[in-house]
Amino acid sequence: MNVFGIVVLTMLFAITGLEIFPCYGNEKDTVELQIITEEFAPFNFQSKDGQITGQSTEIVQEILSRLNLKIDIRLMPWNDGYELALYEQDVVLYSTFRTAEREELFQWVGPIGSD
Repeated sequence: MNVFGIVVLTMLFAITGLEIFPCYGNEKDTVELQIITEEFAPFNFQSKDGQITGQSTEIVQEILSRLNLKIDIRLMPWNDGYELALYEQDVVLYSTFRTAEREELFQWVGPIGSD
């Protein structure tokens, strides 16, 4: 796998995409995002008390806070989350490696760290 060497916070909105207007407020009545991550400490993981946390999760939570959105983050195996991001609309998948093969498939936000 050819990795650019950067772990990025990946907001994977399929090409059909979701429109959010953070500068002017959300112009849609409802935003139905699925936010998905995997166990990948220290970026995203489930704590002993069952909370999803980590460096990337804190960034996602801050973005949601600034957009006045309350959306639960789901933890699932990488392959399952990646498949959802590829084939369903309005899916946010984080954190992932940015590769040449994935470059045109998603809208990327980041980087948040390096490898």
